[in-house]
Amino acid sequence: MFKKVTAIILATVITTTLFPQTDAARADTGTPAAPLSLTVIVSGADANKGQVMARLFSSAESYTKEAYATQTAAVDSDGKATLVFEGLPAGDYAFSAFYDRDSDGKMKKNFLGIPREKFGFSNNAAPSMGPPSYEKARFTLGPNNTHQSITVYALGDHKK
Repeated sequence: MFKKVTAIILATVITTTLFPQTDAARADTGTPAAPLSLTVIVSGADANKGQVMARLFSSAESYTKEAYATQTAAVDSDGKATLVFEGLPAGDYAFSAFYDRDSDGKMKKNFLGIPREKFGFSNNAAPSMGPPSYEKARFTLGPNNTHQSITVYALGDHKK
């Protein structure tokens, strides 16, 4: 019996030494990665007034055009809103958000189309004659990066 156990252990050691499993082979279990949740905390709103609406984009091509997902959350007593996007695959994303002070679901704009309500983008990317580029707003969602925080500003108040 001792010889059989020794032979099995020796065979295992030799096999794993001569034929190590690659990282890719270890990672490929045949099951897809678990979906992730993204928590976005938006500050800069008036306490207990209105809501924050956010649009999540999954590519440079869809950025500011077609949202991958949308969320709305009420503003709390600290002037913050917490939005949670669930069931997301890991990858690159960007988001835009605006503070809908009167909760009508629409961003107020002046006659030139310039926003009159506070807004912001992921990474606190500042606009410049339009929204910031996807590259400036892009972040990677993964198991170790599931939270983003931004501050919404009125036009002209963005910090560069």
